[in-house]
Amino acid sequence: MTEIHLPNSVREIGISAFYDCRITSVIIPEGVKVIEADLFKYCTKLTNVTIPNGVKSIGDSAFGACLSLSSLTIPESVKSMGRDPFYCCSPDVYMRGSTPPDISRGCFRTGPRTFYVPIDAVDTYKNYYGWDDYSDRIIGYDFENDQIVE
Repeated sequence: MTEIHLPNSVREIGISAFYDCRITSVIIPEGVKVIEADLFKYCTKLTNVTIPNGVKSIGDSAFGACLSLSSLTIPESVKSMGRDPFYCCSPDVYMRGSTPPDISRGCFRTGPRTFYVPIDAVDTYKNYYGWDDYSDRIIGYDFENDQIVE
């Protein structure tokens, strides 16, 4: 099995549910509100994850060691992210929300090469607690026209 299409009736996915799984693609259903800790940890072949708007938080090491994950879009509904959600992987992360999710200092000990954020939110991210540690990796992005704005 390489692709997982969870039914829309799924509301929760347990901690480490796909730990060390060989999947390449997953679509998380609309009703899921939390991406639990270690959910996809060591899914080294995972290349595509669709996170629906409605997810409120992303747990510790949720995408840890997902070595094939080159980019990920975080919906505007995400309000908090746990410690090192991208442990030992370095995707480009597209943050759809104008308000940065709450994170702790050192949240991204390893991880994203670049955070693409809405153009009007670049300064907000660069000055927000925790995010200010990564100000050199925060770049404006025009989501409407699908292009980087520097």
